[in-house]
Parts: sequence; structure tokens; C-alpha cells
Amino acid sequence: MRFLPGVFACALFGFATCGAAPAPSAAAPAGTPPDFPAHLRELTKNMPEGFSCRVEMPFVVVGNQDAKTLESYSRQTLRWAVDNLKKEYFPHDPQTIIDIWLFKDDASYRKYTKLLFGDEPDTPS
Repeated sequence: MRFLPGVFACALFGFATCGAAPAPSAAAPAGTPPDFPAHLRELTKNMPEGFSCRVEMPFVVVGNQDAKTLESYSRQTLRWAVDNLKKEYFPHDPQTIIDIWLFKDDASYRKYTKLLFGDEPDTPS
């Protein structure tokens, strides 16, 4: 898998809103695609200033980089990983939406992990 120097990532599974601890969301019935437009509307309501998001199926990627950088990470790194992992291990996309948060540096990773998720990171810088 490709890693990005200086980018700190946090993946949240079934996370439905920003600004609170992750809450499990109900999975859609088998064969029903997740409602990405509704998820994005809810997500952007509480997104901190300076963050943007984009859909990179089957994920929503959220970050505090500029939109062009976020798109580049999404397409070049995340898309590459998803395509290769699906070939080998996952025949179907998940039935829930997975948010992936990319923070531009160590300071923002630590700040927003606490602010958004109420958690103190214990991973090294």
C-alpha cells in the first residue's frame, strides 16, 4: 500500500455525523446502495472550517488540505488501494459508508481527533 509522508489518516466505519463520537449506522438492506448525498449533507453540516470532502467510492474522504490535494490523495492513493484490495479480497463494496479523514499535519491530526471524536491520539508523530 502507498503511504503519504506527512498525512495523518483516520478511517471511521459507519460514522454518520461530524463533531461527535462515532455512532454505528444501520447498514442498508443487501443490494441497496448507501445514500451518499444524504450522508454528505449531514457530514458537511458540522465539518470544521477549512475542511472539504469528496466521494471516492465506496468512501467519503474528508480533509483539511486544499481541494486539489485532497482529490489527488483520493485518486492516486486511496483509489489504487481500493482497486487492488478489491481484486484480491472484497468482491462487493460495503453496505455502509466509510469516512476517511486525512489531516494535513501532526498538529491538525491531534487537534481534530480530540475536537471531532473526543479522542487523544496515541500513535506516534
